[in-house]
Amino acid sequence: MKKTFVALAALAALGTASAQVTVYGKVDLGVSSTTATGAVNQGLQVSSGNYEGSRFGVRGSHDLTGGLKIDGHYQFRIDAAGNDTTIQDTRVATLGLSGGFGSLTAGLNWTPYDSAWGFDQLEYNGFSAANQSWYRGAHGDNGTTGWGTAKKSIAYSTPDMNGFNATVMYANNGDKTDTADSVPYVGLGANYAAGPLSLNFGYESIASTVHLTTAALAGEKTTAMVMGASYNLGVATVGLGYQQANVDAKGAEWKDAGFSLSVSAPVSATTTVALGYATETTTTAGKSDGKSQGLGAHVIYNWTKQAAVYAGATQRTVTAAGSTAEVKRTSVATGLRYNF
Repeated sequence: MKKTFVALAALAALGTASAQVTVYGKVDLGVSSTTATGAVNQGLQVSSGNYEGSRFGVRGSHDLTGGLKIDGHYQFRIDAAGNDTTIQDTRVATLGLSGGFGSLTAGLNWTPYDSAWGFDQLEYNGFSAANQSWYRGAHGDNGTTGWGTAKKSIAYSTPDMNGFNATVMYANNGDKTDTADSVPYVGLGANYAAGPLSLNFGYESIASTVHLTTAALAGEKTTAMVMGASYNLGVATVGLGYQQANVDAKGAEWKDAGFSLSVSAPVSATTTVALGYATETTTTAGKSDGKSQGLGAHVIYNWTKQAAVYAGATQRTVTAAGSTAEVKRTSVATGLRYNF
């Protein structure tokens, strides 16, 4: 991995003569403890990405003609705790054109669905109640990779129009066989922000491989929608979110429905506290197939623009279909995050 870091740094140094190239990263490292029903308690551990995922990347932009730019971006995950000393999954790998018309991007990129979480006052991070609860159901923010991204995709995003922007994305999964058609990915998104109000919407249609049984089913197709709103009251910002999904797997069908409520408040110019609650119910053939509830809280102290200290906790409670027994997972963590 060291050789890759050196190669990326050299690429940035060589590119600065003719383009705007930036090498950047995020390191999130701290200590955490997680307990779960039926699992062995491992105690306090050094862990990476408690608040935000650690990452490393390079991006470049080059002026063409008539206000047109060519943009390239590559980013991958890292484990700052050293559990995995190799480069992990690529987060972003795109090439595109941008200008007054907006942007046209191809490659591996975040989906419009993944970009519609601005309502979550826990920043859709490791302490997010919605992140904890909504991933348990028949559909999560998976994209085509399992990480909220779409591979082999092409996306068009409008320019900002008085606080409004929209994105449409298409990806051919390339998984067509002699007996089965490919199910492409289609994503739509829209976001609006003006004054104290913010609105978010995301939709996707995809052949999913992640659901309640954690296994792929032949012919499976998922459609999902997430929408939310937040409003800054001055003393605090309140966010509301709603998610629903349908998973059709040739004879078996699951439906998700869930909502979230979150609030954040500035304690000082440098410190913010946030709380959140989320729940989701999954049904099959009109009958309950399980329910999950999530709680989340964090305190963020922005030491500088680049460095932050955090502490937070989450709890997820899952009740399986036909059972009153609760399976709980509780996690607490504190640490540092450094952007460079």
